[in-house]
Formats: sequence, C-alpha cells, structure tokens
Amino acid sequence: MWAAGEAGGRHEVKLALDPLGFERVRAELALHASAVRRQHPERIVQSLYFERAGERVDPLEGSDERAKLRLRWYGDACLAVRARLEEKSRRGELGFKRADELDGPFDVEHAMSRELLARLRALAPARWRAHLARDIRPSHWTAYRREYLVTADGRVRVTIDRDLRAFDQRFLARVERGAATPLPNVTIVELKARPDARDELRELCCSLSARPERCSKLALASDPRFLHAVTDLF
Repeated sequence: MWAAGEAGGRHEVKLALDPLGFERVRAELALHASAVRRQHPERIVQSLYFERAGERVDPLEGSDERAKLRLRWYGDACLAVRARLEEKSRRGELGFKRADELDGPFDVEHAMSRELLARLRALAPARWRAHLARDIRPSHWTAYRREYLVTADGRVRVTIDRDLRAFDQRFLARVERGAATPLPNVTIVELKARPDARDELRELCCSLSARPERCSKLALASDPRFLHAVTDLF
C-alpha cells in the first residue's frame, strides 16, 4: 500500500513474501529494465517502539502506518549504542518521518523502563519533550536484517527485510529480549519513492508477481496473525 515515509514525504509499497515468493521477486527485480542494484551494505536494524500507558497497539492501525514513536539503531549491539529518535506520521497518500540523533551512547537491553525514558529525555532535543511525556512506555522491540537496493537512476529504492524478530515489552519492568513473539516466516520488500517518481514506483511494482500487502512490522509484532492483502492499490 501507499504508506509512511521520511521528511519531505514519500510513497511506499510493501510486499510480504514467503521464501518461494521472495526468490521469485528477487529474480524479477534483478531482471527489470530499471537495473536495480545494491545501494548500501546489508545491516541489522533494531527499533524500540513506545506507546502511551493503557494504549493498545491495534494491528489494523499499524497496517496503515499510524503515527508512532521509536528509538532506532543499527548493528547487533544493545549497549552503548548510537541511536536516534524517530516519529512517523501520515498525511493523505504521503508519509513523513522526522528523526534526531541522540547526543550520547544509549543502553537499551536490561535498562529499567523508567530509567531508559529519563535517559531519552536528557539526550533528546527540546522539540521532543511533548512526545516523551511521562506516561509513555516501551511496547515492542523489533530486529531484522535489511538489504538496500536502488534503481540505476536513483529514483526508486528497495529494501529487503528478513529474519524479523520481535519482543513484547509491555509487561516488563526492564527492556529485555526474553521470549520472542512467534512470527511468520515472511520477508518484507519495500519499494519507496518521492512523489515525483510515483509513476516509476508504480511501474516497477506492477512488474512483480507478488501483490502488495499491509504488513507493518509493528503490527506483526503486536499480532503475528495479521497480514491483509490490499486489492485497490492503484
């Protein structure tokens, strides 16, 4: 579906694929006339999501990329990481993301939730104060491997997310990677473009054999049964 993006707005199409479907789509991308190629080295992406106390993460809302707050960092480390705060939101067809690097290293794993939030408030720029209200709490921790691809003209980017793991934090006093949430064996392929490259994104998406899905990783972490096909993308 058309979903959330980064500062300045972007369109995004998501595909949720089983192993066979992923191999087929990967071959289709490699053979496409737009010459999709590797953009950056693969890396581990980790995110800690927050919600207000008493709020329930709704998978249906998650699929539509509702506004959400998260701490994001890269690599396997969970202690003394360099992280950034991100908020994603949506306006009509376009989504937006704002982000700020935190001013200092940050311990995530084993941190008491209240201490982690106090650390966030101390390191984050002033404009985040309203978002870091005292009634928020960690909700879900996700981690996955991401590959970065781009078309030869640079107008459409493709990310491939595999080995998704999720850990529910809502009932824990400390942030921990304890029992993982059982998740389907799914690879999420995302095709992303700025508004002026919408046609190129549409053409590339329509050339693939897989159907777009509503497949927010936060929604899957909240309810692994949720994968909802979209039939009216275009």
